[in-house]
Amino acid sequence: MDLPKLLPENGPKRDQSNWPIALILGGIVACVVLPVLAAVGPSILSRERARWILAAAENALAKSDDGDDEYAKKTRELLEKAVEFDPLIRFSQDFFDVNLRSGNLDAKEAYKIYLEAPENMKPTVAIGFSRIFAKNRDFKVSFDFIKLGLPRLKERSPTSNNDFAYSAALCGEELDEALAAINKALESESNSAFLDSKAWILFKRDENAEALKVMDEAISIFKSEVENFRLSPTQRKAWLAFSAETDEKSFDSSEAAPRIQGPSNLTLGELFRSFAVYQFHRAEILKKLDRDEEAQKIVVWLGNRGFQDFEKLH
Repeated sequence: MDLPKLLPENGPKRDQSNWPIALILGGIVACVVLPVLAAVGPSILSRERARWILAAAENALAKSDDGDDEYAKKTRELLEKAVEFDPLIRFSQDFFDVNLRSGNLDAKEAYKIYLEAPENMKPTVAIGFSRIFAKNRDFKVSFDFIKLGLPRLKERSPTSNNDFAYSAALCGEELDEALAAINKALESESNSAFLDSKAWILFKRDENAEALKVMDEAISIFKSEVENFRLSPTQRKAWLAFSAETDEKSFDSSEAAPRIQGPSNLTLGELFRSFAVYQFHRAEILKKLDRDEEAQKIVVWLGNRGFQDFEKLH
């Protein structure tokens, strides 16, 4: 076959001056880019599949909570399968949560996972375990993990200092260092959460008069913070009804609501709960000051708003 005769005599003339560059770029793509994509592609797919399996494990766990043992077994199998696809998923907050709730995780196992975590992930893993154990009201283990995850006092952010201080207060340990940490946080930023932590530390130190003063300031600032949230008219009406101290009517605080616009990123229910925590702390401080009548009034206020299990208000 005579190839030149198959081409148009007056066809377009190709500029061959750039061919060497094209060949070099093609070689780079073939030798470097394609192998990288071949390696990364399956890795991305594996991570996504692991997340999907973890979500399935969470759904199975929800059904096992209803007493179905078969789903409890399925939860464990799915957790193992998720790790097969992405070993690093063992160090994620969601994995901790499902693993702990399924009864497969205790403090000893958690510490083993922490030791096995890559060095750059250890702080995140420790903080994650701290939050999980705090949610399960094991404050001593929570505090042990937060100490593993946080840097020294001088190197911490204000939020990290607050996390350390409140965790210390909950288990009643290292209260002097906790007070130093929260005072350092307050030097950078004064907000209701930091002040609540300081009040609770002072309460645990039996400095109750000062604790009440700080707690009242925290509640006052919290109300001011709410004013800066972009509440809808319905949300604002619900907040005013919930926070009214003289309203003794029953109030359903469990109702789901859209997230609040603005700096809070809370649902209305979470906003209510935060305010309830502050009021509970105030009641506990009042009891220590032998102001039982005022404390009881807050207890009634909390009960009318659906908060009866006061030990969970931390």
